[in-house]
Amino acid sequence: MTKATTPSTITIEKADKKDFDLLIEDRGSYFHGRDRKEVFIMAMVYGYDRGVWKPLRDKLSGGYFRVEYLNDQEKTLIKALAVHREGSLDVLLDPKHVYSIAEELAAGGVAHLKEEVFNTRFGTYENRLLEYLVKLCHQLPEEPR
Repeated sequence: MTKATTPSTITIEKADKKDFDLLIEDRGSYFHGRDRKEVFIMAMVYGYDRGVWKPLRDKLSGGYFRVEYLNDQEKTLIKALAVHREGSLDVLLDPKHVYSIAEELAAGGVAHLKEEVFNTRFGTYENRLLEYLVKLCHQLPEEPR
């Protein structure tokens, strides 16, 4: 039995590259000047939160960034979302599938992230994100005492 290997790169849909680039390059973006992996992780989280993922049909050649750039917490988040989506720890036996789930979630979430970052509603993206995170924290069950 051969051991499944972790892919060397994370990739995105070729057509989504302009959205990822805009989030990093536009001076009005919260993500201006940040790393590609940060935008990818946030797009993945938006895809997960919205329940939207889409298979990559036309992948960006060469990948978007190297998996080795992810820190342990980011890798753990990717694995946790894959386990939740598949409903089994068995998904962890296939790292390529784990990372493909992350890519599909990011593909589903990047448009939502872009919309949220550049939304002209009252308040900054940072304030809306903080408000959303506080709302999520209030939904968590209390720990037993």
